[in-house]
Amino acid sequence: MAGDLMRRGGGPIHHGVAIPTSLGLAFPACVTEALLQVSKHIRLSSHGRGRPSLTKNNDLQLLIDNEIFCLGPDRKTSRLSQLQEFTLINLLAHFFTERDEMNKYTYFEVLFLGREGDSFIHEQRLRLLYRLASYALQFPVLQLYAQISLWLSKVGSSKPYAEELVAVLAEHYLKPADSKIYEYLLPLETSCPEFTVFFVVYATRFMPINRPMAIVFASHINRNPGYFLKGFRDSPHLADIFRQEVFEKMLTYLLEIEGEPASDTEAMNYHTAIMVLLDKWSSTIKKPLDINLLFDPSVRWSRFRSDALCVIGSKSPAASKMVAKKLETCKVPPAYASLISDAQARTLSSAC
Repeated sequence: MAGDLMRRGGGPIHHGVAIPTSLGLAFPACVTEALLQVSKHIRLSSHGRGRPSLTKNNDLQLLIDNEIFCLGPDRKTSRLSQLQEFTLINLLAHFFTERDEMNKYTYFEVLFLGREGDSFIHEQRLRLLYRLASYALQFPVLQLYAQISLWLSKVGSSKPYAEELVAVLAEHYLKPADSKIYEYLLPLETSCPEFTVFFVVYATRFMPINRPMAIVFASHINRNPGYFLKGFRDSPHLADIFRQEVFEKMLTYLLEIEGEPASDTEAMNYHTAIMVLLDKWSSTIKKPLDINLLFDPSVRWSRFRSDALCVIGSKSPAASKMVAKKLETCKVPPAYASLISDAQARTLSSAC
């Protein structure tokens, strides 16, 4: 008898409190009640040492499957319509807005990472997490990105989760080239600068740099370049992707900008971001950026290009001589040659 009741009502967890695996409530009441249950058991779990991981508690995970993500009997389909799924995302946004800071990552982990051993259910949860993350930018519930960044940092390069999330955000916020919807990405640089590193690293894998992406990149880098570069120092795999793939794309976009730089604020902000990276990268990251494009004879000359070469050459007398040597095969317009030569002279004289 007791065993039957245990199976129907859910197994015991902490302090003798059982977890129901189903609630018998209609949507969305089932979600609200299940989230209350999750909160209750996380609070109970937070007391004492050696507490078990709730991500591994099968009864709690069954409750989340059945009453929050609303899986069907085959556990491969959802019972929710598209409108109901949007309602669920809204409820989750409210939920994370209201959670206490101490246990916030536990809430995130229990809800979204508790089915890592079941690839289909895990992918379903992540799909909804990515939609929630996109919605959170406008809701806003930007504190969710602190939990996302912590998770992605723990995962490292072993899984493609960061790429998958950035692909969703790029699709939603960067593809509309004639819209200002990209502005929803800008507050991340103050609320969660850790995530901006993931975004800059992976966004160009899904689309070429366009005006919205250039504006976002420049803003993320210029806001706090030291903190931004620290993200690369702490995650060498991200630094490798950036220096080998992304920076050349950023340089290409800069060198293709036409018109007078001083009259284009957006272009100047982007130019500043590139100069900041060229100036500060080597003092934080050991492996160098790929700057070969700057010495390509087929690349047209511009003030942006000459400024970049001046910054590189100003790092040391050896760097200045390297720039001069590599430019021997390039036909440099007199105006730009003069600027580069003056910068080289200043560098060499300061070393004396």
